[in-house]
Amino acid sequence: MKAKDLIIDFINLLFLVGLVGLVLLYFMAGDRFNNFVEIMQNLIPVAIFGVMFLVMLKIKRKKIKEKKRNQEDMGIALYLTYFDKLKGEIILYLLPIIILLIGFFVDKIINVVDVIQATVAFLLMYLWQRILFKKGTE
Repeated sequence: MKAKDLIIDFINLLFLVGLVGLVLLYFMAGDRFNNFVEIMQNLIPVAIFGVMFLVMLKIKRKKIKEKKRNQEDMGIALYLTYFDKLKGEIILYLLPIIILLIGFFVDKIINVVDVIQATVAFLLMYLWQRILFKKGTE
């Protein structure tokens, strides 16, 4: 392991220990345990995706280190047709509509939170697609 990796892992550990300490102090010492249980129940979906992200990140970091150690080419060649780009744009423009429809079917009304979620999802997908296809034209 390189020193940079050790420092990053150490900073992550310090952050985690500090966060756990603050949580314990706030909820346990402040007699707010019911609030803690409610927050933890609401964070379960976030934790599931967070764990999946961390596992994927660890696997990818190992693959990158292995490729660097073997001095393999780090590039990925991907050949897409305009039909593939069209499918990507269809998904790009349908994603906010799907998010709004989910909000409508669940609450029978579209509120501001649904609009913000749809907008953020659209912007992230749009920026990613723009970055991805901008590299292909250079």
